[in-house]
Amino acid sequence: MPQKPDLISTINNNGEIFIFDKTKHSSQPSDEFKFEIKLNSHKKEGFGLSWNNFKEGLLLSSSIDGVTKLWDITKYSKNCKIMDTPTNNFTTDSKGTNDVEWIPTHNSIFGTVGEDNIVKIFDTRTNSILKQNEPTHHTGGINALSFNHENQFCLATADSNGVLNIWDIRDFSKPIFQTSKAHNGSISTISFNENKP
Repeated sequence: MPQKPDLISTINNNGEIFIFDKTKHSSQPSDEFKFEIKLNSHKKEGFGLSWNNFKEGLLLSSSIDGVTKLWDITKYSKNCKIMDTPTNNFTTDSKGTNDVEWIPTHNSIFGTVGEDNIVKIFDTRTNSILKQNEPTHHTGGINALSFNHENQFCLATADSNGVLNIWDIRDFSKPIFQTSKAHNGSISTISFNENKP
C-alpha cells in the first residue's frame, strides 16, 4: 500500500486475497501461515491487484470470475480477520479479467483487461465504464496493462500472443504503437518505469 508500505497484498489461485503487515512477521522463513486480513469474495483464480495512490486502504482485485472488486480495508475490524463483502463489484469481462490498475494520477479511475480482448476504463464515482476499445488489436486474451506514471492518457497492454500495444486512452480507435512480437510467447505482466516513464 503506498500510504503504508509495510502492508502487502497477494492473491492466489482460489481468488483469496491476503493482506500481510511485514512488521508483524519474522525476517526468517517460517512454515507458519499468518495473515492480518483475508478478503474472500472471488469465486475463481485471481490475477490482478492494485492499491489506490491517493485513498488509503482502497484495493482493486480481478479474477477469472469476470468481476473486479473494490475493497476498503480501513473498514476492517480486528474482531474478524475475514472481509467477505467488497465496497463495490464491477462486471469487467464475462470470459475472465486478467489485470486491473488504477490510473496513477487519479483517485477514482481504473482500467481492466481480460480474455475478451477489450480494454475498459471505469470510474468509481459513477460505477460505470467511461471508455472501451474494439477487440480487434489483440488476440488470445489481454493479460496485462500498465498506465504511464507521468502521462495519465498513456496505457500499455500485452497479450498471450506476444503483442504489445501503447494507447492514448482519449482515442481507442487504434494503438499509437504496436509490436506483434514483443515476446515469442505469452506476456504475463508489463510495467512502465516510474522514474523514466
